[in-house]
Amino acid sequence: MTEIFRAGLQSISYGQREAALAIGMTPLQVMRRIILPQAIRIIIPDAGNQFIAMQKDSALVSIMGVWEITFLAGRYADGTAST
Repeated sequence: MTEIFRAGLQSISYGQREAALAIGMTPLQVMRRIILPQAIRIIIPDAGNQFIAMQKDSALVSIMGVWEITFLAGRYADGTAST
């Protein structure tokens, strides 16, 4: 996720920052009024894709975990039932 934010912030050209500083904005104003609104448009779709991928992966892992536990329980049950 940090790579997404870093890439979004770096995608805004340095000329945007220079122009804002040239008209007298403070660095905080430049970030809040110039850089972040442009970067957010780039960050949101990538962050959404990452969130969806994490949801899919966590669901897949949970299903695999349930299958594995059930399989092991069946093996232990078969081992105790046959003796």
